[in-house]
Amino acid sequence: MTTEKKMCKYCCKNEATKYSKYSNGEFCSKECARGYSTSLKRKEISKKVSKKLTGTGNPDVEKICPTCGKTFTLPWKRKHRVHCSPKCAHNSTKVKEKISRKLKNFYKKYPDEKERLLKSGKKGREQILRNKGF
Repeated sequence: MTTEKKMCKYCCKNEATKYSKYSNGEFCSKECARGYSTSLKRKEISKKVSKKLTGTGNPDVEKICPTCGKTFTLPWKRKHRVHCSPKCAHNSTKVKEKISRKLKNFYKKYPDEKERLLKSGKKGREQILRNKGF
């Protein structure tokens, strides 16, 4: 390794050395070498990231709602949705099964609360379940 010092191309310090057998002595550290190479391609990298996050250029996705059977179109960035609307998602059998499972567990753990829970209505029931950790 040579100890000849030059000015670092990235941070402009007079400490550029050959810091490893693979470096060419233009930078003072690996961080500066990486920063310099990404700064040259910054616009290209930003475009790729933006395109990936927003889904620009990707086609819309057509799906069939498992609850009502209606065909609906989603933008690419929302392609993971399953139901056509929040109403259908709530009426889904999986959601109903999850709620009934929670209620069964609640009734087992708190048998005295069953009547109060049934009388309280939907919002009261949700609040009671939330307070008890269900």
